[in-house]
Amino acid sequence: MGRLTSVGSWFVLLLHDFFELVTGRYRIIALSKSEPVAYEKAVKLLEKVSYVFRHMRVGDKGHWKPSQRGVLILVGSILEIQKYYLDVRKFDYLLLGHLTQDCLENLFSCIRLSQAVPHAIVFLQNPK
Repeated sequence: MGRLTSVGSWFVLLLHDFFELVTGRYRIIALSKSEPVAYEKAVKLLEKVSYVFRHMRVGDKGHWKPSQRGVLILVGSILEIQKYYLDVRKFDYLLLGHLTQDCLENLFSCIRLSQAVPHAIVFLQNPK
């Protein structure tokens, strides 16, 4: 039982660090090549999460779950996007939290306040 608890704790801490990086909206948490040690640490964290989710099996029979595929797609996308923006486009930093759908969900919530089941024209007129 003690081993399971330590593995569970390790997994929770790993996901905490991953979630903090992926939802970061402050420059201190951003991916940036101006801080090589922090950048390498963040990339290694992403690679570790990818490795864990690729090789983990869930339940007694060791099933593969769709959420594992989602995390692998997310991590792969982040790694490719950060290469493009930091290496090709020469951005100083990349805030991964700005890649989420929070802004879009907020917009939808505001539009739904005026009409519970909006149609396309409402979406075109209300953001103004």
